Amino acid sequence: MVAGLSHPATSRAGEALVVTDVVRNTGGRRAGASRVAYRLSLDGRLQPADPRLAGTRSIKPLRPRKRSSGRATVTVPADLAPAVYRLFACADGAGKVRERSDGNTCRRSGRTLRVTGAAGPPTPQPSSRD
Repeated sequence: MVAGLSHPATSRAGEALVVTDVVRNTGGRRAGASRVAYRLSLDGRLQPADPRLAGTRSIKPLRPRKRSSGRATVTVPADLAPAVYRLFACADGAGKVRERSDGNTCRRSGRTLRVTGAAGPPTPQPSSRD
């Protein structure tokens, strides 16, 4: 289960941001290696069509009641519409770890992420030559 999640308050479409999360093995058996995946939601409820962020965080196998904390650099989709989103982190984002229930694998951030328009191409700078 994802026990903690934090991220910046704003980002631009197409830019990278750093996300920090904590994953815990709440089961009684060792959990195999997995990855945390990140998604955005406009309405605060995770749906299959909600956009994924590019990038994941690898989790080594976890013994019962142990945790893994770390950072991931993820990229907001460049074509994402500017809006206020909720960020979700999903432990075992690829569904590889066998679990009794998948109902506790995702966590919604306690804060919103405001995504603004894409940065666009760099602005040409005047030459320093005279």
